[in-house]
Amino acid sequence: IDLLKKIKINDYFEYVAGSDTFDYCKPDPRHLTSVVEIMGGSLKKTIMIGDSEVDAETAKRAEVPFLLFSEGYRKTPIEQIPHTFQFSCFKELPELIEKILETYQ
Repeated sequence: IDLLKKIKINDYFEYVAGSDTFDYCKPDPRHLTSVVEIMGGSLKKTIMIGDSEVDAETAKRAEVPFLLFSEGYRKTPIEQIPHTFQFSCFKELPELIEKILETYQ
């Protein structure tokens, strides 16, 4: 949170959960599902966006779509990480999110 404030983007986030927020952390799906619950959201409209194997495992365990940022931190080749879509530029996100949300209608 301090870093988000320092780089002046904290106002873009409604809620932030780090590794010390709960008694459990990723890849335990409760790390994601608890945040969704706190925010009053729905898992049926949740999309996990991440850059690692741990993020992919969290999404899989929570049974939500996963968008993999291909330029991020990971040790495993992209082809071996389960994901709904991959992206290399954040400008691609709106279109990918729209594709996923269309399946909910």
